[in-house]
Amino acid sequence: MDTGAKDVELVDVSKSYGSVQAVEKLSLHVRAGEFLTLLGPSGCGKTTLLRMIAGLEQVSGGRVVVGGLDVTQFPPNRRDTSIMFQDYALFPHKTIIDNISYGLKLRGVSRGERERRALSWLDRIGLGGFERRMPHQLSGGQRQRVALARSLIISPGVLLLDEPLGALDANLRLQLRDELRRIHRDVGLTFIYVTHDQDEALTMSDRIAVMRQGRIEQLDDPVGVFDRPKTEFCARFVGECNIIEAEVVKSRASGIECIASDIVLEAPLPDNARIPEKGTKITLGLRPASVTVKLSGAEDHFEFSSPESNAVFLRIAECSFTGQSLKLRGVSKGGTALDVEILRRELYDADPLKPGDELLASWKSSDIAILRNDLDSK
Repeated sequence: MDTGAKDVELVDVSKSYGSVQAVEKLSLHVRAGEFLTLLGPSGCGKTTLLRMIAGLEQVSGGRVVVGGLDVTQFPPNRRDTSIMFQDYALFPHKTIIDNISYGLKLRGVSRGERERRALSWLDRIGLGGFERRMPHQLSGGQRQRVALARSLIISPGVLLLDEPLGALDANLRLQLRDELRRIHRDVGLTFIYVTHDQDEALTMSDRIAVMRQGRIEQLDDPVGVFDRPKTEFCARFVGECNIIEAEVVKSRASGIECIASDIVLEAPLPDNARIPEKGTKITLGLRPASVTVKLSGAEDHFEFSSPESNAVFLRIAECSFTGQSLKLRGVSKGGTALDVEILRRELYDADPLKPGDELLASWKSSDIAILRNDLDSK
């Protein structure tokens, strides 16, 4: 494993273009050796933030610290960072080995040592024997591997990756994201990765910073971002989510009971959240895949005139089969609509579901996320 990973500290970093505020007083600590992803929609400021770390954009305010050294005013070549772009940016007139070793040439490394290290990287990325080929002779995925090797051969403390898989087709993206994760584990460097693709973020990252309008909405590990979204934006942007407006009817330190139309819900309170008063309006999130169903007509189903908390009778309004799962929308007697996702393996012994069928939907209280920000502090 390579050494030399460095942490990155952003302190109240801002960037404005005239009257447009691209990044606003953002603070973030990226741990040495971690894979952190900046995730968000186009225009949220994630690429601008990456370019400020690299020194390709000057900050309008705040500080950029790499490995304990304030580099805010340093040029890119003095920051111990390397950046990899979506469009590869390979030299079309240079061979693959010369492309990979170019950074070493700028640092005065001898030709023999440059070639030795470049050949080693070609083997690591699975392109041994391709050293004398030209970029146009490689596929998109192979060119992306070359761009990655060129970024890593100089052994930076931090590798910055700006949507590097965005130009590739779906199957190749799946292959290369696994390869990127493997290389990260192998080299042990700090990776800061920009993407708008939630699947990439969830599968590759140690932590994810979900960004919106130049700020971080949530910073957490992938499980935390998906299972415990803190805001409605995070719940909707990372995966599908039922957004439920409810009113608190009971509350205690461990959790709350609330009502939404004809559904009674129980949910745990987040850490450090204040206990809401009865009557407080609240927004809840429930992932469709967290809902389990029992079909009408089966033994012991629909015995009761009304279900207990965290359950509701639904009549199916829409169904769609995705291959791996069945997605459906059900509507309660009181008019509440819920999206449900059922894995295909759970349907093997059941008759096909169709609009008009009735079912009992239920979920665990731990699957309910409280999204309203006004409960954030005691």
